Formats: sequence, C-alpha cells, structure tokens
Amino acid sequence: MLHTVIDEKLMQNVLRLAGRGDLNVFAYGSLMWNPGFPHKSLHTARVYGYSRRLSVFSTHYRGTEKVPGLVFGLDIGGSCCGVLLRTAKANKEDVMRYLFRREMFANVYEPRYVHARLLKNNAPVRALTFVVRRDRPSFAPPMDTAAAIAIIQRAHGVGGANKDYIISTYHELVQRGVHCPQLGNLLNKLK
Repeated sequence: MLHTVIDEKLMQNVLRLAGRGDLNVFAYGSLMWNPGFPHKSLHTARVYGYSRRLSVFSTHYRGTEKVPGLVFGLDIGGSCCGVLLRTAKANKEDVMRYLFRREMFANVYEPRYVHARLLKNNAPVRALTFVVRRDRPSFAPPMDTAAAIAIIQRAHGVGGANKDYIISTYHELVQRGVHCPQLGNLLNKLK
C-alpha cells in the first residue's frame, strides 16, 4: 500500500459522524472482494443517487503514471449495488485509518455517509462510502466504450492488470446475484 499522509482532522470528523455503534462500509469496487479489514457481516446492498462508473485514473494499483488504468468511482446519478461490510465498534478507528490510507492517497474520493438498502429485506442502513471528486486531476470524465477498453487492455499496476480488476468486480456481483448488464457488456468487449 502507498504511504499516505492522512488528513487526521477529516478522518476524526468522519469517525465522529459514524456514531457510537458499529461502522457500515458500502463497497462497490475492490473493497467488495478484498476488503482488507475485519468485518462481522457482509450483505448485498444498493445505494440510490450514485452509480458505479469507470471515473478514476489509476496510476498505481491498476496502472502507472505513464500508462494509467481506469477504476471505479461512485459518481452522481442512478443507483449502485455493492457490498455492505459491518465492522465492530471496537475496530472502528483502525478500520477508518486503514480505509483512509487505501482510498484517500490520491485525494480523488470524498468520504461520505449514504443511505443503503439491504437487498435481502430492503432494510435501510447508513454506511460510509467513497464518492469520486470530479474536481481532481485523477477524475476520468465519461468516455465511450472503445476509449475505456483501450485504456483497460494496456494498463497494469502493482495491484495487477486493469482487466483483472474489471473481471473481479463483475464476478463478485454475479456471485451475489446482482445483474449488471453494462459491466457484462464491457467485459464481453474486453475479450
């Protein structure tokens, strides 16, 4: 993992906003299959008002400075299915610190609490997630599929091939019973 200087004030504010109980984290990309932190439960959930989109240029994990890759960001509009990870309140600060190191190193995400709904029973859950910041240099504006495929097929970073990231995201969703035709179509064109 990259060495990240954590904005301690921001992290403590986000931690304070979590409240006194457990911490719920909504994952929509690699956190789904590789959370990297202890959690006591995992459920498929949906958030409204945001969608998963290839909106972040990756210059470390799935690409390099010379050949950046594309990874998912949670962007405004639509809805998104992902995974809700619940971690015990005793681990909240450690998990928050880990998430800030992992997700905030390029300052392309904004930590935000959103309202999610569990797919199994539609129960509402408040969860922390990371929303893409459109004002950052790492923000990837919308592009056509052919342009995205050209980037994904050639990019490779310390986390592996960019294509494998897309495949892993798709397979995690399928394993959870989530139908994502847009991602499936992208994957078919990557082959």
